[in-house]
Amino acid sequence: MIAHRDARDEDLAFVIPTWSRTYKMSRQSGMIASEDWASVMHPQIRKVVALPETRTVVAYESTDPTVLYGFIAGDPIVPLVHFVLVKEAFRRAGCARGLFAALGVDPARRFFYTCWTPACLHCADKIPLAQHEPKIARYARTEERWRP
Repeated sequence: MIAHRDARDEDLAFVIPTWSRTYKMSRQSGMIASEDWASVMHPQIRKVVALPETRTVVAYESTDPTVLYGFIAGDPIVPLVHFVLVKEAFRRAGCARGLFAALGVDPARRFFYTCWTPACLHCADKIPLAQHEPKIARYARTEERWRP
């Protein structure tokens, strides 16, 4: 059975490289040479995850908390989703809906997201009011320059 919890330090060994690897395929991810990708993006993702307003939630197997199905990172106050990922074998089973709910973001309502991937095209009907706004990830919510 799938359960949810705030990500622990040991979960970041799954979250950061998975987010990085998936985002690398996006045209929106910027001009970073392939051989530099991990050394540039892993610290950047770690910074976003470490922001005080960012909450990262993992979906895991309730009988074995080391088995992770996916994660979501965002800020429910804004509301904002930086990234959501469900392992391919567990898609179309409500795992992403559970992650959104655990984070506190309703995908049927207006929210912002910072990382665009091709999966966003496939989910457009499920997130009709979502608005792509990558600049939000550049600043902490407390900074004056931050504006959705």
